[in-house]
Amino acid sequence: CGGVSLSVKGSIEPSDYTLGNIEISGLCFVGSISHGELIIGSPITFTLDDQTVVGESTYNISYQWFVDGNIINGANGTTYNHEFSTYGPKEVSCLMVYQDTMNTEKVYSKTVKDVFTITP
Repeated sequence: CGGVSLSVKGSIEPSDYTLGNIEISGLCFVGSISHGELIIGSPITFTLDDQTVVGESTYNISYQWFVDGNIINGANGTTYNHEFSTYGPKEVSCLMVYQDTMNTEKVYSKTVKDVFTITP
């Protein structure tokens, strides 16, 4: 996944060789959030750039936005507009969820964050 290696450690007994099987599955999530001009009292557009590459499986993809840790009901696309009424540090995040339609028990997720400060 993007040049990241994985190590599996442990001990193996001779009897383990008989039916040795290992299956590792996952997704390589690649995503970032960008935002428009940070102005108090004006809607700020936040855009999720989801460049997650999926293999041969088909996924149902969903998104959920949060502002300062609070879920925003109904905000489930790749863009979100929010108007802040106070200055200071802020955090806008988006939870990316991929559910494999071939094996619905396989669900992968990652949260992408945009942390910034609105100053006067």
